[in-house]
Amino acid sequence: MKYYFSILLVLLSFLGSAQKKHYFEANVDLSAPQTKNYFYNNADYSINWVSIKEQGFLLNDYGLNFSYNYLIFKRLSVGTLTGIYSDTKQKFTHIRLGGLLRFFYVKNKMHNFSLKLGQNIALDKQKFKMGVNFKIGLGFPIYELTENKHIMLDLFWEQNFYELDGADKLLGLSDEIPRALVIHAYGLSFNLLF
Repeated sequence: MKYYFSILLVLLSFLGSAQKKHYFEANVDLSAPQTKNYFYNNADYSINWVSIKEQGFLLNDYGLNFSYNYLIFKRLSVGTLTGIYSDTKQKFTHIRLGGLLRFFYVKNKMHNFSLKLGQNIALDKQKFKMGVNFKIGLGFPIYELTENKHIMLDLFWEQNFYELDGADKLLGLSDEIPRALVIHAYGLSFNLLF
């Protein structure tokens, strides 16, 4: 019991060392797919995959999200996020709930590296059943509104996995049984940290 109490005291002392304990973030995401791999079964249940090619305007994935973040150390924060996203080519619209970890790698600046993991919850189950998003990003301040309010630019790479069991066919083949869609994308995000 003493061991657990000692660990708790050490963690609380680290938490107490951060000056401003929490901050909020609101952002707009724009992304362009690098690859889209579609997995499906046919009539004999063999697994097939095809790469879906994009044409036209490539920034076709949009998102709005909001996060609450807590500094656990002076340069490291954890947070929760929620948002709404849309893939205009596949006509996927979903809510995203998840968490994030952010490391401020330049002392007393807003430059940061972030990892985000979220659950994609479909608004239309005919499009996809569920999904997972993994995002890695680098953030840079582009304008300081006040000491505690910054406009940021994030550059990111993300992967979205969509489970398609029982969803609509993407290719329209007669014996197509949808299984999964994996999308890798690059993007940028305009953020307000406050």
